Amino acid sequence: MPGLFSGRNTNLLNLRFAPNFVKIPLKEPIRAINVLGFLLQCRYLAVGNIVNGRMNMRFLIKNVLVSCFLLVSISTLLRSQQIKWMTFEEAIEAHDQTKKKIFVDIFTDWCTWCQKMDQSTFQNAFIAGYINEHYYPVKFNAEQQTKIIFNGKDYNYVKSGRRGYHELAVELALGRLSYPTVVFLDENLQVIQALRGFQSALRFEQIMTYFAQDFHKTTPWSKFSENYQTFISHH
Repeated sequence: MPGLFSGRNTNLLNLRFAPNFVKIPLKEPIRAINVLGFLLQCRYLAVGNIVNGRMNMRFLIKNVLVSCFLLVSISTLLRSQQIKWMTFEEAIEAHDQTKKKIFVDIFTDWCTWCQKMDQSTFQNAFIAGYINEHYYPVKFNAEQQTKIIFNGKDYNYVKSGRRGYHELAVELALGRLSYPTVVFLDENLQVIQALRGFQSALRFEQIMTYFAQDFHKTTPWSKFSENYQTFISHH
């Protein structure tokens, strides 16, 4: 991978409350910020209810219960978060309406490492939410036989030995097709990077952020990776 970051990663908002340290990307769903704001407000109100050195225990217990309920609800929501996969044609149609980067997961039905990535990396709630917000996510079977028109060109299935491949998969993978391969396209539908092989959740978190926030335009990957503060390793 060519160079990706330099300097401290300013893409993260660090919030400290109690002894815990939470790191949330600035462009993550607003509900995460609202949750933190609510908890901070509860803490402020609780402190404000100290009268003559004594805590209003009724008020404190009420806020603790509400906070616990909220955290359980958010936890349940995150666990149910899934990547909203599209076909390539659906992603292009959506892109024509509203420009956004496209993320493509090139796979085959027989690829063991593709399945492993589906069952681990893509099941991570934080990754799923981030991908849905910043990209149009595409599942692309490299052996599908449907003709696809992209940028005015026809791409077809090519029979090769016992199997075959789709010409668009080769195009997106920049001529070096292996499985799995993940591809990032910019808002102008130009390939930013094609990455071959299994990507763990921790590594993929950095990669998706690097391209989504356009750090690749200004910061070498080595610097970015060195200074990146992960979110998912703490959750």
